Amino acid sequence: MSYGMEIVEEPGDKDRVFEVEGVRVFIDPKSWLFLNGTTVDFKESLMGRGFVFENPNASGACGCGTSFSVENTEEQDSKTQ
Repeated sequence: MSYGMEIVEEPGDKDRVFEVEGVRVFIDPKSWLFLNGTTVDFKESLMGRGFVFENPNASGACGCGTSFSVENTEEQDSKTQ
């Protein structure tokens, strides 16, 4: 799986909506299963700059931080119910 973001004006019908420091974030229901509890930060360093995702649901991630894997989808479903 990989992380992705896009700029949209309004949430979808079933999106979860969060607002942090004046920024509204919309997450669709399917993605929510894998992103629940994830934090996003913007970092700058000598190696570059960009968004950093801290996902407690990820069982593994690539070195660049743009993709991740999860162990068991059924476990994710039971955590969100």
